[in-house]
Amino acid sequence: MWLGLLVTFGIIYGSLLPFEYRAATMHEAIYEYSHISWLDLGVESRADWVANLVLYVPLGFFVCGSLGKRRLLVAIFLTTLIGAALSASVEFIQIWAAPRTVSLNDIVAEFVGTCLGITAWVLFGKRIVHYARLMSTNGPEAVRAAVILYVLVYCFVTLFPFDFLVSGSEIHDHLENSSLIVWVPRNLLSARGILHILLKVSLMVPLGVAVRLIWQSNWFAAGLVAATLSGVLEIAHLFEFSQQTDAASVGAAAIGAMGGNIFAHSLDRYVRSSKSWLRQLAIVATPFYLAILPVAYGWKFSHVGREQIEQTLATTRWLPFYYHYFTSEGNALASVVEIFASFAPLGLLTWAVRYQPNQPAAHIRSLAPVALTALLLSIILETGGLITAGHRPDPTNVLIAVVAAMLAKRGCEWLARVLASIPGADWAAR
Repeated sequence: MWLGLLVTFGIIYGSLLPFEYRAATMHEAIYEYSHISWLDLGVESRADWVANLVLYVPLGFFVCGSLGKRRLLVAIFLTTLIGAALSASVEFIQIWAAPRTVSLNDIVAEFVGTCLGITAWVLFGKRIVHYARLMSTNGPEAVRAAVILYVLVYCFVTLFPFDFLVSGSEIHDHLENSSLIVWVPRNLLSARGILHILLKVSLMVPLGVAVRLIWQSNWFAAGLVAATLSGVLEIAHLFEFSQQTDAASVGAAAIGAMGGNIFAHSLDRYVRSSKSWLRQLAIVATPFYLAILPVAYGWKFSHVGREQIEQTLATTRWLPFYYHYFTSEGNALASVVEIFASFAPLGLLTWAVRYQPNQPAAHIRSLAPVALTALLLSIILETGGLITAGHRPDPTNVLIAVVAAMLAKRGCEWLARVLASIPGADWAAR
């Protein structure tokens, strides 16, 4: 139930951003709401409509799951009622929230999203819960469950914002765009371009490792699976209004999966030999990681004037996710992924630096040190971006950085525990 409450809070918070008051009396609000209309939205606004739909899918899924432990039909009815009531209430409150617009489009999208969440729970809910519980166990089953959930999240992030074309004319006009397919990224040789490609490569490493550990297949099979998955997703981009098909992503995915598979092939030897020097390797890698972060944050070898800094700070809004409202859904998600990927290595390095070769595989340490380190480092990076390049500091990035570092550290602890339990992986106890 707490997941449903958390999602509800997220819906209310996200629906009322940027929390700017619009004056209206109760009589005016009731009149406006009673005359709510259906807006004729073009394909350019489809992503916003789909975003409202996606926002309510977790609500339907988690609320139905928490209420449906005994009587599923009653849970479906109550969840539908809760979703409809929340949608209608939020849309009414948005009358006082500028620059929000109130329309039937949003109510329909949110209702459909709730119904899709309910359907997802009815069809796949118990299986997804089963996979989540398997991740808390040991052995290959835990790895298999983690990979399945990881691939689902990867596909969701890749296809978001799901603004698919729905008519023949839209598809025809879209496919005539000469820049629809990107064969070589324009900024490939820049520092940020290289980091972007490395990110795409690293995202498929877990799949390659899983192909070796679970299905006992070689690097060729891993590359083929990753290239097929990435290729299908890139083809799907051809039919999304806001997306481009990136041919380089297919190659990067294949390289990442093959690299992960080759690494997993000799995992026994790597892990057995690395236990003694894992801390030393992390200590050596840390300065390089800290040197790369300012590049990822867009620091420059200069500084802006004091007047510009003061003006930027004076106009900065400190609400979490405030600036995500004023950009496209795709750019907002890309920003979250970029910050998350920038600070996930911090969690890995923190775990490795504190690693003891003789510690139990299931040993778990406090998250406070890594959270504090991520907090301070992200504040420094945001401040440096302001001073050197005039970038506006965003507290959202600080929040994402802390969460990313903590999740990465817990992920390393989980992986150490699971690998120790895989048959033939007795190195973890040596």
